[in-house]
Amino acid sequence: PSLQVKMKENSTAAGTKAFAFVTQDYLLRTSTQGHIELGYLNQAEETVITWETICETPDLASFGVMTALPQMGLVLIGNCRGFIRLYNHASRSVIDIADVGNRPLGIFFLQTHSSRMDPLNSSKKISFVVCYPTGEEITLVNVSDWNSDHPSAETFTFSLPSTFVVCSASFIFDGQYLIIGSKLGALAIYN
Repeated sequence: PSLQVKMKENSTAAGTKAFAFVTQDYLLRTSTQGHIELGYLNQAEETVITWETICETPDLASFGVMTALPQMGLVLIGNCRGFIRLYNHASRSVIDIADVGNRPLGIFFLQTHSSRMDPLNSSKKISFVVCYPTGEEITLVNVSDWNSDHPSAETFTFSLPSTFVVCSASFIFDGQYLIIGSKLGALAIYN
């Protein structure tokens, strides 16, 4: 099947800097003009993506990094200065949630792996890890009341082992430990 792209009036035909799938049929992207745009994938005879601009964020024109938590309809968006925003698909809104101070190389949502926890439960707290190009440290960010007008972020910095390139992150044992995986197969575990 072929793919067609249609733009709504407010959207531009700019190139994409970063993208993440919000749900099975929606994706979010940052454009080279600094727009955060929502794309809807409509599959009929031909797959069509219809884009609409959610907001304008000029600081994302040069650099953007994203990660999604599709089961909750959330996307984290980082800029070149370490400013992190949260897109909430339920409200189709973007809010400022944290400033980690450095350009992120990657952002990883953290989920607690527990038989008692429902992954679809939209709790009042979300957590994520930010890694940087230097590879020397990571930042753990815990955001309380993320679904409100006044989210509160708490940050913790951890040093990484030498030559550690982060490729995955998770909480284990009901959130007691943070485990970080490297591209070469090493693990770092933090209490």
